[in-house]
Amino acid sequence: MNNLVVLIITLILLSTAAMAKMKNETLIYWSYTTNSFSQVFDGSYSKQKRVKHKVKLWMPQQEKMRVPVIVMQHGTAPPNKYKKWLNISLPIYLSEGFAVVMNDSYSARKLKRSKQLSFSARVIDNIMLFNRLFEDKRFDPDNINIQGFSYGGMVAYHMAYEAYQPLLAGTWNSHLSMYGACDVILEDSEMTGAPVLMYLAGRENRQSNNDCFKYREQVGGFDIVVLEKSYHGFALDDGVTNEPDTGVFTRCDTGPQNTISKGGVWKYNKTHWSGSYNDIISGIWKDCGTYEKTVFGGSEATKIRAVKDSILFFKRNNAQ
Repeated sequence: MNNLVVLIITLILLSTAAMAKMKNETLIYWSYTTNSFSQVFDGSYSKQKRVKHKVKLWMPQQEKMRVPVIVMQHGTAPPNKYKKWLNISLPIYLSEGFAVVMNDSYSARKLKRSKQLSFSARVIDNIMLFNRLFEDKRFDPDNINIQGFSYGGMVAYHMAYEAYQPLLAGTWNSHLSMYGACDVILEDSEMTGAPVLMYLAGRENRQSNNDCFKYREQVGGFDIVVLEKSYHGFALDDGVTNEPDTGVFTRCDTGPQNTISKGGVWKYNKTHWSGSYNDIISGIWKDCGTYEKTVFGGSEATKIRAVKDSILFFKRNNAQ
């Protein structure tokens, strides 16, 4: 058995044992359910019905000072699918002095089809969660970080836009997008200057990694790391799964030339789309969506490498 395999097995055993001893508490914050970015930017989100979110919070052992915090934002998969990632990442993040919040945009809303929750609702959730953490005396208000996966990865880098600053009590310290698509950006794409890392799956075939490279050329201000021998969703699965019929938009004209305006209009696939989120996504799907064979997952080795890279990113950009 080579040294790498021994290291991986040791880390897995240590992380699993540590997870069993870790207790989480409930953090409550209030948000709103929006169906358009226009509601975010014109302030009408506050007229929507409030949503009481109860999310899991893990605190590091040393709590004498205000601690930095990492917000994890799930993608279309619900938070309970991230246990394998948490098993490895939590012991490491906590040992480095970071608190961890696992956001949950689904449970409180009790949606029948949670995957259809709007992009803007996921964004407003993170704005409201940031403000809740900012006001909590346990946390360092200058060191609130976000790590998003897939759709949550898009939310993570969208939170770096200057346009959201009027809604935030402060500024996010850093942004880590884990295999988030770069196929549609905010029209007003000026960024805050906070560190942003696009962490991509090397064998991605559900979306185009090249879109992120084009995005970096267009707006600059962030780094890209490609994790070799990994596929979309490597944080969730220990193995690799071939999926014959996955709904994808790879035949669309994807890339950062696609934009969302503050008025809620999407420019996508050389067409302008307006209305509710579901109206827009349904229209785009009919226009250029398709079902294709895709691959999902990774391995324990890729997860361990990704956790190592992620904590190095957060430590390197530690505001303290």
